Amino acid sequence: MCFHYALTKEKAEIEIQLGVNWDDEWQPIFHAAGFSFLQMPVITQKQPGRVQLFNWGLIPHWVKTRADAGKLKAQTLNARSETVFEKPSFRSYIPNNRCLVIADGFFEWMDYQKKNTRISFK
Repeated sequence: MCFHYALTKEKAEIEIQLGVNWDDEWQPIFHAAGFSFLQMPVITQKQPGRVQLFNWGLIPHWVKTRADAGKLKAQTLNARSETVFEKPSFRSYIPNNRCLVIADGFFEWMDYQKKNTRISFK
């Protein structure tokens, strides 16, 4: 996952396309940065017919203080497939707690020929 997110579809369109129920209010997002820790629509394994809003970022169950949680959530915005089964923050969640994050795209900014350019991964 990258650090920037977009979901430009209306709630009703998503419900029809995915065949899900969605009780929460929703407005399309054309650009959101991960470090804002926004709420994103997610379909979980435990409730596959329902869209729920979850904050972007992971706070592992073993974090004991709010201060530690605040530090760690910025470091757990992304999980790399190459190491997700090894990293303590992710490895206990991967086997049984997967989800589908509903999105039009995730993208990153990068400098290309000394210009800041958006690279999109749709």
